[in-house]
Amino acid sequence: MNINFFVFSLLYIINESNTLNLAEGNLKTLRFNFHVQTIGITDLISISKQINKGLNNLNVVSGIINVFSPGATTGITTMEYEPGAVEDFKDFLNKYVPYNLDYKHHQTWGCDNGASHLRASIIGPSITIPVENSEIIVGRWQSVVLIDFDTKPRKRKIVCTFTGE
Repeated sequence: MNINFFVFSLLYIINESNTLNLAEGNLKTLRFNFHVQTIGITDLISISKQINKGLNNLNVVSGIINVFSPGATTGITTMEYEPGAVEDFKDFLNKYVPYNLDYKHHQTWGCDNGASHLRASIIGPSITIPVENSEIIVGRWQSVVLIDFDTKPRKRKIVCTFTGE
């Protein structure tokens, strides 16, 4: 499938007012970045406010935004970001991908973050979200969350790419 057709289709679907006029060339792609300091070991941080602030600064109307974290030990997802759900998420991963196993990655590289790589691979490094009136469209309790699975604190870069009008 042609990526432009895919993006155009998504934009048409999420713009209920049907005001997106692709024939006149209103479609634009814009990017902004921000950084987040983490403590590692499955540190979950809501980044919805930073994303909305960046969108507001771009003064966009509607479209989609891809939120991406470069790095092999981070993930981005959405969840109800409250203490109980955060602990449940950590408990789930600790049960199925514990940090204290001797992963082959440790033997290969002499490091201790094999679980970090597996966890990041399961969650994935990016998410795409619809945008309307310079804000992401999420549920009432839903938040975009950066998860740093590495075994030490890091300063993480978040790359946001908006496509729309």
